[in-house]
This record gives sequence, C-alpha cells and structure tokens, in this order.
Amino acid sequence: MIADVYIHPALPALVRVFGSDFNSVEHVLAVNDEDEIILDAQIQDMYYVVDLYDLTISLDEMINTADVDAHPFKNYRHQHVIENLIIVPNSFYETAVQTFQSSIFGDLPVRICASMEEALIYMEGQQEVAH
Repeated sequence: MIADVYIHPALPALVRVFGSDFNSVEHVLAVNDEDEIILDAQIQDMYYVVDLYDLTISLDEMINTADVDAHPFKNYRHQHVIENLIIVPNSFYETAVQTFQSSIFGDLPVRICASMEEALIYMEGQQEVAH
C-alpha cells in the first residue's frame, strides 16, 4: 500500500494512512492534491489524521519532501481542518513531526499521537466537550 485515505465512519475525520511503499518525493504532491479535494468537498469541519505508523522514510527523503515546490503541508492549514493529529511509531518520527511546529515550517499546529487508538480517544473526547 502506498497511501490510503478514508473518512472515519463515526467521527468528523479525514484519515490518511501512509504505507511502507510510499515514496514521499514521488507521491507527496498527488496525495496532497487528493486530500485537498476531499477537504474542499466537506460541509463540516474535520480532524486531519495522518498515520505514519507503517511509513518507512529516510532523513534525506524528509528533507527533500520539505523542499517540494507545492509545499507538502498545505492541508494542515485547510479551512475545514479542526486539528491535525499525526500518528508516529517512534521517537525519530516524533522528533521530525515536532519540527513542523517550528517557524521553518510556518508553526504548523499538530498533535502527536502514539497510535490510532490514542487519536480516536482524543477526538471522541473533543466531540463530547463540544456537545
């Protein structure tokens, strides 16, 4: 699997799951465009959940992805995104994701989760607070 995307059946969430075959330099623009189309079509605001758990990526790929002309992080600021949740499998990914919150990447607001279960519990809790 390169990357899968779906709308969560019970929560207002667009979930993007990156597989081990995903090549960030080759695929990031197409994935971003697909997510933007889905987000544009929404009538309600949504969480943007990005699951990196199975992703295999090198430091060089991370750097090259960040240099992509069409800025690979545009959907993190989409008008229909309530909050960005990024699922990371280890401290290497967690450190990389924390850099998104720096001024270099425009202070992207992200919540780091250790698992999909943690992300779901968080979103469910936020839904309860909102109601």
